[in-house]
Amino acid sequence: MLKWTVDWLEDYDCFSLVNSINDCVETDEVESLTVQKMNLIFDGIEYIDEDECYAELSFSAEAIIKVKYSYIDHSEETYDREDHVYYNTKYGEATSILRINAGIEVQISIPSKEDDDAENFDIIEMNFGLVDSVDEISTEYDENIEIDEPEYFAYYNTCPDCGVKIGTENDGGNGFCVNCASKH
Repeated sequence: MLKWTVDWLEDYDCFSLVNSINDCVETDEVESLTVQKMNLIFDGIEYIDEDECYAELSFSAEAIIKVKYSYIDHSEETYDREDHVYYNTKYGEATSILRINAGIEVQISIPSKEDDDAENFDIIEMNFGLVDSVDEISTEYDENIEIDEPEYFAYYNTCPDCGVKIGTENDGGNGFCVNCASKH
């Protein structure tokens, strides 16, 4: 049961887990997730059906996971409405250690009273819930942060006075090029 829980966590979509760490950091791509420690805690018996010979049990999974990912940092980002670009967007890589909790429901077979082998219990089904809580233990950000140069949205109009194409580099701001804008 412990191995199935570890496998489930390693396949878990952890974008939301990592994004919950810092509001300004957006996960770009998760490179790896490793379960470092796992505890299963028995919460109780939810239901026993003696006629059908099964029981439903509930567990809590407490795990410490290590997630390596690339990120986009929007914390110092500014938007230039005139040029339609974002400035100071940072890209980098990070490693976070997270403590998570998740609920698990397990359905097991129970031997009937007539069974000779009354000590065997088989797992019929395991239902993994969502991760209930995420606590950040530590995060190490890559020191070699790449700051993206702005990408301008190319647009071209023609200056009504001189006929030159107007783009982001020569826009006068009033529908004319920088050479003719002061005349209007």
